[in-house]
Amino acid sequence: MTVRRRAAALAAAGLVDRARADHRLWPPDATTPFPNSFDVDYIRVYTAR
Repeated sequence: MTVRRRAAALAAAGLVDRARADHRLWPPDATTPFPNSFDVDYIRVYTAR
């Protein structure tokens, strides 16, 4: 999925501010618990289509 489609999916669900707030959690690395809130919201938005 392209970044543009990801942004559109987030915007459609009104989660852009949440994504900005959680930008430090993406991408996940060895110090980031997974899944984090951004991942959960993104998966929920994408699978709801």
